Amino acid sequence: FTYQYYNIYLEINQLGKILKISIKSREELGVKLSAFNLTRYSIKKNKEYSVECLFQGNKVFEKRRTLSRNF
Repeated sequence: FTYQYYNIYLEINQLGKILKISIKSREELGVKLSAFNLTRYSIKKNKEYSVECLFQGNKVFEKRRTLSRNF
């Protein structure tokens, strides 16, 4: 994500405030709401996980088949 859209928005809407939700946010609330800092508890595993970890861990990768061509 680049700051390009953020900066354009601020130029158009100078009175508007944007809360950047990220570990790199300038606002403490934005840092607290980032996926790295939000957690969910698993009763099954008796363990707490970050939302980011759960998101990344649920990605499904499919093996891409390469088709050979005879030229």
